[in-house]
Amino acid sequence: MSEDSRTHQIGPGAIGYDSSRRRERVWSPYRHRHIVAGMWPFVLQASIAVSIAAVSIATLLYALCDWTPWPVLGRLVKRFDPRPKPPTPSGRPIEQIAHHARRLWRRSHQPDRGLSCAKQLAIRQAYDHVLAEGCEALALQHLLGVLPPGDELDTERERVEDLLEYAGLRLRQFN
Repeated sequence: MSEDSRTHQIGPGAIGYDSSRRRERVWSPYRHRHIVAGMWPFVLQASIAVSIAAVSIATLLYALCDWTPWPVLGRLVKRFDPRPKPPTPSGRPIEQIAHHARRLWRRSHQPDRGLSCAKQLAIRQAYDHVLAEGCEALALQHLLGVLPPGDELDTERERVEDLLEYAGLRLRQFN
């Protein structure tokens, strides 16, 4: 080996190489860059997999029990929710209407002794109002709010009572 070739050589066999002296390592934040540079595809795949799993779990929980991880997200999702909303009732429950109709039926058909004429008229008007409310809840036609007091209104009241009885709303109480 010629001396010229040894001058360009690095490591053992080079001119001025001292094998007893070790090279000092200096700490560097980039000392592992060759390891990190080869890992980015794996890190990217892992982060995508974790994101897909988190979104899948949140979607499943929302679909099964309306759970949302954040209230703001929940309000946003409910605003654009494709599921149909249950219809809201427009009036009182039919059970309450039936209870009031039975109570007023007895008071209008079997008035107490000594009850004034004005009180009987008020009870009859309240009974007509409850019957009309029952017809609206069951989508039945009636003329109770249109007809003036008299025979026609009494006939319409009996017709509406029969309609409601036929629809399943028990009004008459016989004790």
